[in-house]
Amino acid sequence: GDRIMSDFVQYAERCFYGEGSNGRPSPSGHPRAMNLLGVRAVEMALSVGSTSIRRAKGQGGGQGSGGPRKKRAVVVPVRLVTESLRILSKLRDDRPTAGRPKSVPARAYALLQFLVSGRCLASKTARGGARLTERDFSAVLNSCANHASPYHMRLARRVALLQSRSGIRRSVVTYCILVKGYGRAGMPQAVDGLLFL
Repeated sequence: GDRIMSDFVQYAERCFYGEGSNGRPSPSGHPRAMNLLGVRAVEMALSVGSTSIRRAKGQGGGQGSGGPRKKRAVVVPVRLVTESLRILSKLRDDRPTAGRPKSVPARAYALLQFLVSGRCLASKTARGGARLTERDFSAVLNSCANHASPYHMRLARRVALLQSRSGIRRSVVTYCILVKGYGRAGMPQAVDGLLFL
């Protein structure tokens, strides 16, 4: 699992920054298609890492096994995940579907969860998650509002709650984005619920 995850990470590096860039953006930039491939590679790396952790938990603890295995983190550079979050937050689904579980905002929300949880670390010895700001959450909220469907606005509420649990105070920007999204989604009654969010 670790080898496969490492391959995905290296591929994402090349997609975002080009060969031999050492994590520095390419001066000429990269086409949208390459950026999207990089995002997908990051998602696959996180998925492989999470699967490896679940399997390790399931195999730990028996007699003669040396006790339960230590808790591991998904070792994917934080900067790659935040770059993926930035790219996804600017995208629109070509054919958004109300009940579609992997729409662009849903994928961005999944990346936010990884960053908040601390499971995505910069190295095997690092501790703690990424330093997120209100701007990161607002970008995902705005993506939900731009897709403007009841499904995406329910997702937006989850983003706002995750922001609070992360210790990042919501400002007037958060509420303005939510009001805009509810209006576009035809959910004016949901605005009253913001008083209790």
